[in-house]
Amino acid sequence: MNISLDKKKLTGYLFAIAIFLLAANLIVAKIYKSTIMHHKEAEIGNSAINKIFLNAVFDFGIQKSWVKQKRISDYSNDSLLDSYSIEVPNDLPIAEILQEIYSSFYYENVQMICNEKTIGGENILNIYSNDKLKLKATFNYASDIRRDGGIIGMIITGLENLSESKIAKIIMAPEIFIAALVPSKKTAELADSLISNRKQYDVLINDNIKEMNFKLNEHFPEDRLGNAIRAIIGAFPDAQFYIIDDNSNLYSSKVYSFIKKELAKRDIKIVLESSIDHLRSGSDQQIENSFRSIAHQSDGGKQIFMEVPADYYFTIKPDVSALIKIGYKFISFIRPPK
Repeated sequence: MNISLDKKKLTGYLFAIAIFLLAANLIVAKIYKSTIMHHKEAEIGNSAINKIFLNAVFDFGIQKSWVKQKRISDYSNDSLLDSYSIEVPNDLPIAEILQEIYSSFYYENVQMICNEKTIGGENILNIYSNDKLKLKATFNYASDIRRDGGIIGMIITGLENLSESKIAKIIMAPEIFIAALVPSKKTAELADSLISNRKQYDVLINDNIKEMNFKLNEHFPEDRLGNAIRAIIGAFPDAQFYIIDDNSNLYSSKVYSFIKKELAKRDIKIVLESSIDHLRSGSDQQIENSFRSIAHQSDGGKQIFMEVPADYYFTIKPDVSALIKIGYKFISFIRPPK
């Protein structure tokens, strides 16, 4: 009898414990799920949204005077406190700014709605968090403003000395540049690749021309020099202009006047290499500093030309992208430096 009673009690205890554990498990699961959902849908504060938004806008070289901030006194729009009116220069597509804002908020719990009121005109952006309107911004083009970035002609030298894979990466890069090619069979083929990829090139005349059909030498008679010049022009028909190394033996020789006259006869523009800014060599940091220093000489809309050794290109590429973003223009040709 006692044994039977003990068994019944034990069964009851075990059943009660099982119910308790099941209930505890459900409670814990509910709390855990609630915590996860709460974290995922956490509302972002106005100050954080304002900071991310303005950082994205100012990254494009937008000046503070072009951004008008209005404090909202009517709190009926949930938690909206600030509204912005932003003037945008004509050379900067509003769509690029909006794309940057979207990317900046990618990992945040926000929803963005943008309406283009007129094609190529006013855009209104609303940013929400947890269905609450947090920020409103209106973007409009203004014809009377411009960013301070200048105009840079970047001339890449020694491209033919790189590996095939690096040459391909540079030629297919979206950045605009001019390649300076010392005449040879290889650079003639490279010229065709540049043109087919919508890149421009110049011919660089110096003492490093090795192949006899292109070679220019101070001891050659004029007829042989003329044949070499015709061969160069025929191999590089799309050259923007000819860069002459004015530190070369050829430039200081008596035959240079003949070469200059032959090029002038064909209306070929000549640029002296000393008139072009050159990057200083050194560590990656020194190369970057040199690039930035030269680039800023174009501030205020000035035009400069800068010679960049091809093996430095990948070092300065991030700086090129950063300058383009804030309004600097890289050009293939407008007018040669004097």
